[in-house]
Amino acid sequence: LRKCTKPSHIGVAARGMQFFQWKGVDFTQNTCAYFISLCANAQKPLLAADMIISPSNRLGAWLNKKSYTTLLTSLAETNEIETMLKVTNVAISKGLQLQNKENMDLLLSAAAKSDNAEHVATSMQIAQTGLSAEEFAELKEKYSVPASPVSEDDAPTEDSASDASSETTASP
Repeated sequence: LRKCTKPSHIGVAARGMQFFQWKGVDFTQNTCAYFISLCANAQKPLLAADMIISPSNRLGAWLNKKSYTTLLTSLAETNEIETMLKVTNVAISKGLQLQNKENMDLLLSAAAKSDNAEHVATSMQIAQTGLSAEEFAELKEKYSVPASPVSEDDAPTEDSASDASSETTASP
């Protein structure tokens, strides 16, 4: 794996990682970080992400904050928000405490660019559980989603407004 130094070597690196997995050899954080860095430099972040997401692959257990952030950055550059969320959920499910303000900002930025409310909501939930209240408040303010306008069906009518005011002024 260490002899793979160019983006064109990514296929050999991937086969090496698959061989490690097949032989049952545990990865190290350095091996994981090096492979993710190779994938990012070759603009093939999905290669590493797919290995991490795979339930039968142990690579995700060896993520550290630097390799996680490198992978998220590379995935964000290719607009792979779904994959970013999957990688984050795998890291959380493995008990890894990788969420920091920098990578949660990256995740929320990508989710906001996707214009998908579900992605934003999921990212907000991840950030809320992984960050301090102060850090989360800063990111929540930065990526706050404006309230949706009230539809005509949900808007209060004159009848309901007069009923509500008569209920508050009536005494028992």
